[in-house]
Amino acid sequence: MRKKILSERLLKVVNMVTPCDCVCDVGCDHAFASIYMVEQGIAKRCLACDVRPGPIASADSNIKIHGLENVIETRLGSGLSKVEEGEADCVIMAGMGGMLIESIIKDDMDTALSIHEWVLEPQSDFDVVRRLIRECGFVIDLEDMVTERDKIYPVIKAVKNTKNAPALDDEDMRICKDLEITEEELLMVYDSFGRYLLRSGNKILEKYINKGLTKYDNVIMGIKNAEGSDEKSLARLKEMEEAKALSLAALKIYKLYLK
Repeated sequence: MRKKILSERLLKVVNMVTPCDCVCDVGCDHAFASIYMVEQGIAKRCLACDVRPGPIASADSNIKIHGLENVIETRLGSGLSKVEEGEADCVIMAGMGGMLIESIIKDDMDTALSIHEWVLEPQSDFDVVRRLIRECGFVIDLEDMVTERDKIYPVIKAVKNTKNAPALDDEDMRICKDLEITEEELLMVYDSFGRYLLRSGNKILEKYINKGLTKYDNVIMGIKNAEGSDEKSLARLKEMEEAKALSLAALKIYKLYLK
């Protein structure tokens, strides 16, 4: 399969997978990701899962065209419900909201925890996904960002925290002191923007932070300039001001690591 069949976003996802025996692709759609991983030697075999019969039928057709029926198996079912514990080395979930990713993992937690590596590409609620990773005893080993149709998404590779690494290290403690923020506030920044991304000086992340700041400033100005302030407007104002403060803290941390 030629690389151009996969979008830049999906290429970023599959190329983040550590070569292994079996990858489970949840929400496989047409199975292009699974076909690519097998053909490129990233996975010896794949489980292509989807909750909808239509994509499964399309996946079956594409798998047959590429002659990969013996190494790619489709499974119709919700999330990880059709995957046995220990059956896959890695799971990828791409092109879905962060709340849905959280639901899939929590609905079949034993299976999810039996998989050593998660490669996740949430399209919303990034903080929910990063917090879930930490709470499940995983750590983010690698993270990148990708732009698609003027929207920005993170691609996150998480592995089991076998070394029992703390959520925050000594360097993080220094950041708390320098920025005069609490450990809880720093974790909120990391959940929202990605500790790995902030420390690596990711250029797309900088664009994402600044885009958010512009949005918050516009909303804050609009609320303050509006005549009258009801309870809903004041709650929205507080929400935007808190989001702005979080973004400003992230920008300060980002600049600490620029070379």
